[in-house]
Amino acid sequence: MGVKIGKTYRLVFEDGPYAGVVVRMRGMSVDQLLALGDLAEAAARAQAGGTGGTVEIASVGHLCDAVAAGLIEWNVDGEDDTPVTADRAGLGSVDFGFLIALTTEWMTAAAGVPGPLVDGSTSGPPALEASIPMEVATSPSLAS
Repeated sequence: MGVKIGKTYRLVFEDGPYAGVVVRMRGMSVDQLLALGDLAEAAARAQAGGTGGTVEIASVGHLCDAVAAGLIEWNVDGEDDTPVTADRAGLGSVDFGFLIALTTEWMTAAAGVPGPLVDGSTSGPPALEASIPMEVATSPSLAS
């Protein structure tokens, strides 16, 4: 009997226009991560004007579908202060900027990009490069 390796991610928007939003997302496979990256890139091109092709416009819908499939819960409220459902319909009702921000945060979490170390590394002594003097050596000028 095997072991399941799936995870969930808690994404917290701490500042910016989405400060206070907390989203819980499912994990994703490497193939899903790669596909999501392609969709996000095409959707961003569509937003920026891109070539105006139907493929780029359709990619926004496909991106919504892919992100909605990973969405478990969130604390997003609509303009009327009622909770927005954590599903495809709810995701389709939020602004495009939030869709891109959510996609980016989810991909970053899934790719395992670590945050900065709080107190620095404690895994060993400082690198030797830090102790090499960096002064320029001067020599007396040669008379010609």
